[in-house]
Amino acid sequence: MELPFSEIFAIVRRPERPQASFEALRNFGESQIASPIWKSIKSPDVEKDIEAARLWLHKTTSTYRPTGVYLGLDTLNERNGKGTNIEIGMTTSANPAVLSMDWAYHCEEYGKKHLIRGVYEVHKAYKNRNLDDAVHTLADYLFFFGYSGIVLASALERMTDRWDSLYVWGFHDGDIGFLAKCSRAGVQRLATFDGK
Repeated sequence: MELPFSEIFAIVRRPERPQASFEALRNFGESQIASPIWKSIKSPDVEKDIEAARLWLHKTTSTYRPTGVYLGLDTLNERNGKGTNIEIGMTTSANPAVLSMDWAYHCEEYGKKHLIRGVYEVHKAYKNRNLDDAVHTLADYLFFFGYSGIVLASALERMTDRWDSLYVWGFHDGDIGFLAKCSRAGVQRLATFDGK
């Protein structure tokens, strides 16, 4: 199955209400593969997830003030909602003007991990269901990769203390994309693999 990265990235980049973006992910899944799973997944509390991520990002990055931030998705340590599903690595050697993520594999500083509760809740809703592999894989990319991108980009946009920095995000053992470029002037959502 070819993964729909361009569609996921387009949804993450949209400057619309985050709740509408989550619904767009679910609707896209339903349009690709027929399964009762799509309608059974309840919408997470997107605003609560964004605010929790904003507080975490501010607390973790404001003292170090990195120029590059890696946000790695790892859903193997959610521990029934008491663990984490996102890790953070930071560096001051990244150049935010250059879309390169070579630095992401050699971060100088790692912060406390975080749980995006909505990712956990959606994962819990389908992980133990007897789903076709294609449905399961699509759901993982839509709701881990896509939803986390929506939450994290929205959290960055709501931070008031910003500096020149580049954020990348994705699976800690696989696909990683450019999420956003931040500056004092604002946040540019990138949501791409190659900066185009």
